[in-house]
Formats: sequence, structure tokens, C-alpha cells
Amino acid sequence: MQNIDTFLDLIVETAVDAFSGKVGVLLLMDDDKKMRVKTAYGIKLKDLALNIEHEPFKQVFETKKPFKVNKDQAAHFLSEEKNMFPLPLLCAPLVLHKEVIGILSVGGKESGRYEADEINLISNLALQTAVAIENSRLSEDVEKTYFETISALALAVDAKDKYSRGHLDRVAKYVVQIGEALKLSRQEITLLRDAARLHDVGKIGVPDEILLKPAPLTTAEMDIMKKHPEVGESIIKPIRSLRVLCDIIRHHHEKLNGNGYPDGLKGSEISHLVRITTVADIFDALTTDRPYRSRFSVEEAFKELRKMKEEVDQNIVEIFIKTLK
Repeated sequence: MQNIDTFLDLIVETAVDAFSGKVGVLLLMDDDKKMRVKTAYGIKLKDLALNIEHEPFKQVFETKKPFKVNKDQAAHFLSEEKNMFPLPLLCAPLVLHKEVIGILSVGGKESGRYEADEINLISNLALQTAVAIENSRLSEDVEKTYFETISALALAVDAKDKYSRGHLDRVAKYVVQIGEALKLSRQEITLLRDAARLHDVGKIGVPDEILLKPAPLTTAEMDIMKKHPEVGESIIKPIRSLRVLCDIIRHHHEKLNGNGYPDGLKGSEISHLVRITTVADIFDALTTDRPYRSRFSVEEAFKELRKMKEEVDQNIVEIFIKTLK
């Protein structure tokens, strides 16, 4: 990542995906105490300054708290602002040293309203963004802040589904166990753990009606779901220090026989770190309840993995089984 502007562009774009919105805007305070558009996603904006005395921004500065405006609630925006802030709308202040330095907004969710957990999430995201801006001014590690921010978003997507909640943490634990059993270097084990924490971050771009569907997906819905490894890679790739995670994030659904996705890799084209993550990912999926089936027992999951001789690395399967017994 070359500068803070790239970081801010990525945060706004990712926030729009995470909150199923259409438009995202980041406003920062200028020297004249006006809110100016720093970056926007989903809309083209000229340089625009907004008066902080105008509602609803006034309440953000007075309370230093996030707010939402649903479609069935009155809005206070001027006509020229309505395209910038489509309803329903989430808005959160960027607070630094007890002062509001900006506002992050996401609007236009199709389903019509935002919920309380989404208010908390955008508030945390705005806080992380304020810290990143401060770090940039102090020439500190912006990329580390971005990793922490995206990890928080990935965990938020993970937590949406009560059936798979905790999946990222469990897969991270399993890959570390396998890596240690294989006596991999500390660097590779750290890479495995970090990639596992982010391997499903691309699901930020999957609509909730597919992500949370209480039944098997249709072919068309599965085609959308299968895009999440590529979306995940696109989120991570601009971050120079995180590019080493891209192989795992993009390829964790590849299979040895070439029947995986998104690239149909076969055999030796699939790295050993990807193979480890795939085994851990499948095991956790098998041993988690779904609305349309009960979880497999650990022993049943072992049997299923052993049946997948053409798809997953059986050496890794056997090593994994030993670590769990």
C-alpha cells in the first residue's frame, strides 16, 4: 500500500460490500470546520463541503455516536445530498483524541433497514479508520491497521451466520496444529494462521439472502458464492505486506483432481499451505450444524475426508487426524 488514500478507498469500498449498500462516503474535517468528501464509492462526486451545523451531521458532532436513518424514517438531507446518502443510511463519526475528525457513511441497502449490530460494526470501522489516519500522520504502520480492520470485518461476516459462527477462529487453530505437526517454519505457521483468519473475507460481497439461506443453495446462488475467493483476493492484494496470503485466500476451494474453484488447479499446482487450509476448512464445515443437516461427528468427518482421495491431500488428512486424537 503506497499511501493513506489507497487505504481509505479500500475501506469505503469494503464497507459498502459489508453493509450491502450502494454508496459509501468518507468525509473529513478541513481547516474551515467544513466536512469535505475525501473518497466515495458507488457515486462520482466533485469537491463538496458540508456544513456541520446541518442535520443530521450536527447530532454526530454533538453526541460523537453513530446513527441510522431507515427508509420509513424522515431524513434531513438537502436535495443535492440525497444521492450521496441514499436511505437506509448508516453514519459513524471518526473520533480521535475525543474530537470528531470525519464521518463514514454507507447507504442504499436493498432490504430497507439497518440493524443494531450493523451500527456497532460501522462504529468500530470508523474508529479503526481514524486510528489509521493518525498513524499515517505519524508515519506508523497503516498496513497493520488495515489487516486488523479487515479481520474485524471478516469476523463480523462470520458472526452473521449462527451456524458457522467461530469458523475462522477454528480453521486458524486447525491449520496451526497441522503446521506444527509438519514442523513447518514459524513464518509459514504465522502465514497459515493469518490467511485462515481472512480466507472467507470475500463473503463480504455475498448477499445475506444467499449467505444466510437456511437450505442448500441453487446453482445460480452457488455461482455467486463461488466468487468469494476472488473477491477476498481483491481485498487483500493491494496491501503489499499481505500479498503472501493471496494464494491461500484465492485457492482454498481448489481440489487435487481439478474440480475445485476458481481456477481449476490440479495436483502440484496447489501449494502445501493451500492443501493444509483446505483440509481444515472442510473438516470444520463437516463438524458444524447446518439448518438442513446435523453436524458430522469427528469420526464421521474423518471418514468423509478419507473418502476424498481424489480431492484433498491424504497425507495432510492423516497428520490432522493424529493431531486431534
